[in-house]
Amino acid sequence: MGFRKLLGFVLIILFISCTPQQKQKQKNIMEISYDNDVLCIKLAKNENIIGKINEVFIGDNGGLSLLNELEVKETEEIITIKILITEYCEYYELNKNYPLLIKWTGGWIKGNCVYKDKYFLVTNEKHYNKSAF
Repeated sequence: MGFRKLLGFVLIILFISCTPQQKQKQKNIMEISYDNDVLCIKLAKNENIIGKINEVFIGDNGGLSLLNELEVKETEEIITIKILITEYCEYYELNKNYPLLIKWTGGWIKGNCVYKDKYFLVTNEKHYNKSAF
């Protein structure tokens, strides 16, 4: 009986140690603000974002393609996207939920955000990279 208990204990420990641990999800979108007709999106620079950001959509039915005046700056920790949205800001209603999509070559971040006064509150997000496989 002692050997069976020892063997069972070893198998349980082996099973627990071999079970993949869930990584804590890293948030990619740090902040989305609006000031002086400029939409500013700050992303955490991590392994989730690979490639040059080339499209941003915020809104219903595919949203407003904010490709005009897309300016991307990178530091070691943050990717900042600035977009002039003078023509688009009137379409956003306070406290309304909008889908969000940020695309780059080989991946994207999708989520939902709620427009508040001068900023968007991100309610959820998920990412995809081709390079992750």
